[in-house]
Amino acid sequence: MARILTITLNPALDLTVRLRQLELGAVNRSEAVLTQAAGKGLNVAQVLADLGHRLTVSGFLGEDNQPPFTAMFQRRGVAAA
Repeated sequence: MARILTITLNPALDLTVRLRQLELGAVNRSEAVLTQAAGKGLNVAQVLADLGHRLTVSGFLGEDNQPPFTAMFQRRGVAAA
């Protein structure tokens, strides 16, 4: 498979909140909260890695929110540059 470089200029952390049921006009408590590394270039990189391509990702990333991104890179076998 091809070696591909993706560049993400604006990485993001996607926050997903799971509710048992959404009740309009009421306070809704979450069952679970999931934070995932994302951003257009990273989303593309994850799909391409799943399809068997060798990936290198690059871009700008703040020091304080590095752990979710490095965990995703390791889990998907993606190299960071």
